[in-house]
Amino acid sequence: MRFAILGQVSVRDQTPIEVSRMRRPLLAALLLAWPGEVSAETLMQAAWGDDFGRENALKTAMSQLRRVLPQRIPAATSHGYRIELQSDDVFDLERFRKLTEQGRQHRSTGRHNSAVSSLSAALELWGDPPLTDVPDNPIRVATWRQELLWERKVAQEELLDSRLLLGEHRQLLGDLRRELADDPLSERLNAMLMTALYRAGHRVEALHQFDRVAALLAEDTGAAPGAMLRRLREEIAADDIQASPPPRQPIAVVAAQPLGATGTPPAQVPPVVTDFTGRAIELKQLRDYLTTAGQGVGVPIACISGPPGVGKTALAHQVAHVLRPTFGDGQIYVHMAGASQRPREVAEVLGEVLSALGIALTGLPHTVSGRTPVYRSVMAGRRALVVLDDVSGLRHIHPLLPGTPGCAVLVTSRSHLVGETSIHTLRLGPLSTDESLCLLSEIIGSERTASDPDAAGDIVAECGGFPLAIRIAGARLSAQPQWPLRAFADRLRKRLLESLVVDNLAMAASIADSAHALPDDARQMFQLLSLLAPCFTAWEVAMSVDQDVEEVEDLLEVLVRHSLLNPAGVDPLGHRRYEQYELLSAYGAQQLAKDAKH
Repeated sequence: MRFAILGQVSVRDQTPIEVSRMRRPLLAALLLAWPGEVSAETLMQAAWGDDFGRENALKTAMSQLRRVLPQRIPAATSHGYRIELQSDDVFDLERFRKLTEQGRQHRSTGRHNSAVSSLSAALELWGDPPLTDVPDNPIRVATWRQELLWERKVAQEELLDSRLLLGEHRQLLGDLRRELADDPLSERLNAMLMTALYRAGHRVEALHQFDRVAALLAEDTGAAPGAMLRRLREEIAADDIQASPPPRQPIAVVAAQPLGATGTPPAQVPPVVTDFTGRAIELKQLRDYLTTAGQGVGVPIACISGPPGVGKTALAHQVAHVLRPTFGDGQIYVHMAGASQRPREVAEVLGEVLSALGIALTGLPHTVSGRTPVYRSVMAGRRALVVLDDVSGLRHIHPLLPGTPGCAVLVTSRSHLVGETSIHTLRLGPLSTDESLCLLSEIIGSERTASDPDAAGDIVAECGGFPLAIRIAGARLSAQPQWPLRAFADRLRKRLLESLVVDNLAMAASIADSAHALPDDARQMFQLLSLLAPCFTAWEVAMSVDQDVEEVEDLLEVLVRHSLLNPAGVDPLGHRRYEQYELLSAYGAQQLAKDAKH
């Protein structure tokens, strides 16, 4: 069979195979995730725009798709669904990516004639815009389309750059102007056009091109052209740019050379906590998924999402250390500070990572667009794990995703990331009661919890199974070895958040980071939910706050995406139900009371 998504979504065997309009988003999602799996939640969002109460509809749709594509879609697993392409099947996106990777390898060794052949063949696979016959009302489909178009844009710019380095100055002028018509603010394209104009004998026009892009940037962004473009303009004005381009120096990275500045594979993941408790099922799911690295053309990306304090980072550290033997070329770890007021700058992070991988930063661009290709070239052909902790969104990490098979990526985020193509999402919930008691016993000693098991049970119940809350409670009890457990349990019952503070850790502060990231109307809704029972429907909320049900549902969905509210199935009438953890509700009530005083 021949599968295509770089235009219309189509399948051909001997003749075209009809895929209905409703099934196309599902097929597209399966193909984009291939050879990995795609969660049922992602499939439902792709087809219907949400994942509430669509389980039966998804099963029916997947059953129909199996009949159309025999022996291609196996039964669902705990991770989700996947498509199995046969050895003689052809998939246009896979072919495109293989050809572009060949082109990049040729470019890295200065073989630009071969690079032009590979990149031209890759771009010839494109027809209409990708997924052109798939409705883009679900934001997930629209995001997939934009990411595919970005891959095409990068390949197109690499092709143009190689042609420029081969001396095709006059032939490139029309192609560059057509690309700039779609992306007039691209400094890379403008630099290539200025260079081509100068080398074709149009020095004054090259200077005018700089003036045009400078005016566009000032009008659109209020910023001046970057250092690279300004330097090029000065060289052209001084008539000091070489008439023919110098040979491009490849990055000195040998395939067999170990990553790391010292030749030792980087092992940057922080140590695991010695009292790590529970999470056996989640640990196995993540381990099984991430070890698929190198089995296909994609890079497996797993995301652990969940509310603040639920233990995402601890689980990520545990998984990374378990997988260390699997990824012999090392483990890269970056704390992205996405939930803070000052998230890490991606260009700065790329510089740190490249330096750790043994690449000298002297002469490298300072921009994200300049450093990303270098990073991906270094990672190409490696078997390394990249751990990105506390991510604010997909755009925050996209440049840090390796581009070739063999690597894997593990992400933690308080938000449910939207727009991922081949990503396995694990929504992490609180510990069970037994696991919570085990963690508390590890911290304060099993003898102490055994001395008053009822009080110990009440303490972990007040902590709601949140590891951060249990650790804070345990730290306070450890500092007061004579403090009766019952006294502390009563204190938690009366002043929950005020009691969950020790040194520089505070449960309320952790929740506040998430709440402050919400839009104003969603933050107000988050606070108002504290007045309701722990489980409720949208229409019950609408009646309580005197708002339209659809507006309420939109706000509740925002809270779900930020892990501050959980879907809880449907009621007997088919209405969606939601629930909120007690710690989050307590924070909402606290803030509501503060606002009322003002």
